[in-house]
Amino acid sequence: MQPVDRNARWHRTAELALVLACAFFAFRGWRASLRPEGSDFTIYWHAGRAVLEGTEPWRVTDYIYLPAFAVAIVPLAALPLPLAAAIWQLGSLAALFFAAHRCVALARRDGLGAPEWLAWVPLFCLLRLADSNLVNAQVNAFILAIALLGIDAWFRGRERRAGAWIGLAAAMKIVPVALVLPIFARRGYRTVAAALATAVACVFLLPPLVLGWSANVAGLRAWWHAEPEPYWRGGAALLEAREYLPGQSLTATAYRLLAPTPATARGEAGPRANVLDLDVETVAWIVRGAQALYLALLAATLLRSRRGDLPGARLRELALTMTVALTLAPLVHKAHLIWLLLPYTVLLARGPACLAPFASRLRWTCIAASVIVIGATTPAILGRSMATWELGHNAIFVGVQFALAALLVDVWARRPAAI
Repeated sequence: MQPVDRNARWHRTAELALVLACAFFAFRGWRASLRPEGSDFTIYWHAGRAVLEGTEPWRVTDYIYLPAFAVAIVPLAALPLPLAAAIWQLGSLAALFFAAHRCVALARRDGLGAPEWLAWVPLFCLLRLADSNLVNAQVNAFILAIALLGIDAWFRGRERRAGAWIGLAAAMKIVPVALVLPIFARRGYRTVAAALATAVACVFLLPPLVLGWSANVAGLRAWWHAEPEPYWRGGAALLEAREYLPGQSLTATAYRLLAPTPATARGEAGPRANVLDLDVETVAWIVRGAQALYLALLAATLLRSRRGDLPGARLRELALTMTVALTLAPLVHKAHLIWLLLPYTVLLARGPACLAPFASRLRWTCIAASVIVIGATTPAILGRSMATWELGHNAIFVGVQFALAALLVDVWARRPAAI
C-alpha cells in the first residue's frame, strides 16, 4: 500500500478550493450578464449582434474595443445571451486555470524552481483580481492564455507561431504587444515580425471581410477619437472627454494625486485623493516624463538581464515588461491586472541565488507588500466602503509597483560576479 502524501493532498485541496471560489465568481458574472445593466460580456455580445445585423458595433453603449473584437465575438453573439454568457464564463474559467498552470510550466522550462505549491499560490494571491475579471465577465483571462501560448512557443523555438499568438492577443487588447520588446532585445526578429504582421492582419485586413473596408476604417477612427486620443493629448482635453479617470494606471493615479480631479466614479460629487493642486497641463507633462523614465528603466533592465542571462532570465524579462505595460497603459482596470499572474509566478518561483542577503529580504518585503496591498482591496476583508476608498487612493497601482520593484531587485541587485 502506497503511503499517503499528505503534503500533495493538501496542495490538491487548496487548488480545488480555488477552483470552487473562481467558479462562484464566474457564476456571479453570468448572472450579472443577464441583468438589465449587464456586464462587460453583455456589451461584447451586443457589439457582436450589431455586426450580425449590419450595424456599427462601435456605437454600442460602452463598447471601447477595436472592430476586430466585435467580429471575433460574432459566433457567441449568434446564440441567446444566457447560453452565450454561460459559454463565455466557462471558457474564461478554463483560460484562467490554463494560464496558472502554463506559468508554472514556463518557470520550469526557463530554469526557475517550481515547488508544488506554485500551482495555486500565485492565483490565490491575485484572487481579488480574478474575482473582478470573472464577476465583470471580462476578456482578460483569454488574452493572458493566448499570450502565454505565444511565450511557450517562443521558448520552444517556434518563432512564427509565437509571433502569431502574441499578435492575436495584441489585436484583441493592445497591451500584449509590449511582449515583443524583450523578444526583440534577444534578437527574436522572426517572432516580432510575425507578431506585428498578425496584429496588422487581424486589425486591418480580416475585419473588412465581414464589415467592409469603409466600415472598418470608420470604426478604427471612432475608436481612436474616443479612447486613445484624449489620453494622448492629456491635460484639459483628457478631462473634457472623461470627467473621471478610471483604473489603476500611472495616468489615472497621477491625475488623482496631483490635480483636484474626482477619485471615484461619482464624479465631481465624489471624494478627492489629491495631495497637490497642480494645473492639469502640468500633470500631463509629468505623466509624459514618468512614462519616458519607465521605458528607459525597462530598456536598461532588459539589457542588463540579457547580459547576465541567469536561469529564468527570459521569463523574468517578459514578466517585467508585462508589469511595466500594465503600469503605463492608460485604461488598465483591476480586472486587467489578472495578467500579474505571470510576474507573481516568476517572483514566487525562486529568487536569483546570487542576491545578497539584504537584497533578498528587500525582494520578499516588496512581494509581501504587493500581495497585502492588492488583497486589502477585497470588500469582504475591510468592507465595501473601505475597498472603494483604497481603489480611489490607487492601492492596486501601489501593489503593482511593489511587484515591479521586486523584479527590478532580481536584476539589479545581483552580485557583480553573477553579471
